[in-house]
Parts: sequence; C-alpha cells; structure tokens
Amino acid sequence: MTRAVFAAGGPAPEVLGEVTLDGRFGIVLPRFDGPTLTQATRTGAITREQASCSAGPCLTCGSG
Repeated sequence: MTRAVFAAGGPAPEVLGEVTLDGRFGIVLPRFDGPTLTQATRTGAITREQASCSAGPCLTCGSG
C-alpha cells in the first residue's frame, strides 16, 4: 500500500526494501530527521489524537 501511494504521488515515504527478521516481515523506509511524535505532543505542536493518526490506522480520524 505504501509503495502504491508513493508511486501515485501521495503522502507516503518511498519503500526502500522489504526484510524478514526472525520470521517477522518489515518494510525499510527512509529516515526522516526532526522531532518524534512524542516530542511534538509534549511541545504542543500537535495533539495526541493527531499523533496517533499519524502513526497508523485510527478510528477517530477516519483512516484504517
């Protein structure tokens, strides 16, 4: 899904690769410099709800 969104020009990072480690699947994404979601919520830059929606599927913001 992330690869398709990126390819279509959507707001998603480029998928650099896929890995399996100890039987668990993972996606390799580029590193982004900047504050963590925790740091952004502590400074008031974003709300906890916004941070949770940024981190993955969220029922309260309608994604997922």
